[in-house]
Amino acid sequence: MITGGTGTGAAALADPNTSEARSHRISELMGAVSFRGKIYLGARRYPRARIYEYDPSREWRLGVNPKEVRNGDAVLGDRPAIGTVNKSGYLGGQLLFHNPRTGRTEIHDKLIKDQSIMSPAYRNAVLYAGTSVYGGYGAAETQTDARLIAWDVEKGRKLWEKTPVPGERTVPSLSFYRQGGLWGATAGVVFRYDHCRFAIRRYTPYNWPQDGGYALADLAFRKRGGHLYGSMPGVGLYRLDPRTWKMTVITDRPVYRMALHPDGRLFANDGAELLAPPRAAEPAS
Repeated sequence: MITGGTGTGAAALADPNTSEARSHRISELMGAVSFRGKIYLGARRYPRARIYEYDPSREWRLGVNPKEVRNGDAVLGDRPAIGTVNKSGYLGGQLLFHNPRTGRTEIHDKLIKDQSIMSPAYRNAVLYAGTSVYGGYGAAETQTDARLIAWDVEKGRKLWEKTPVPGERTVPSLSFYRQGGLWGATAGVVFRYDHCRFAIRRYTPYNWPQDGGYALADLAFRKRGGHLYGSMPGVGLYRLDPRTWKMTVITDRPVYRMALHPDGRLFANDGAELLAPPRAAEPAS
């Protein structure tokens, strides 16, 4: 698995079975998605961002593997979807579809006035995405409510936009629950969108900053056990029963990012430390 960092920027290639890790220099990694054996990395390199394609079966050689496939003013079927944030001093963002076979990137701009595209989730030819009122560092936001948008992938057009939780400035994570509704998380709230309606539960207060509130929560559905797992400021790492909305805190350490491994294991980070909760903390299937 790959985990990144901010500051000087680095990527750690960690083996979840042996706990061994190798570190490589790269720009600040803000997101990653796997697609047909390749990993696409969203990296922030001031004042512009980069998207890299990495083949984990080959040796790491920055510029060759991972190789840069897009150099733009912002950072993230048969094509990876990537949401972006504008460069320093500017609001807005883009929705990108990258075609690995042709190397071409389809760009859709100005989907939401002065908002960034943060968290894509795909089902049945529709791409859903949460947004953020924040742009590049130093840009004064003009909006107060983050949106949820739906995008028709086949026709290449926006279907609708809605405000899931008034006052929440970023929707950084989305996840589908089996065949049911779409779930999302913000810095203090979990919500569900189903049959054109929102259900909302606030778990902790959060004071949004004036500049830069992006990756503040993660959320993922784990098939084994049928629970949602997430990270949230003021809560830590938690498990959520989607039937009762009961939240169980796994650890109250200040977890910043969380990821669900394809084999069902859960990983999170506290600063530079990568955490793997004990299996005893997980519910039985």
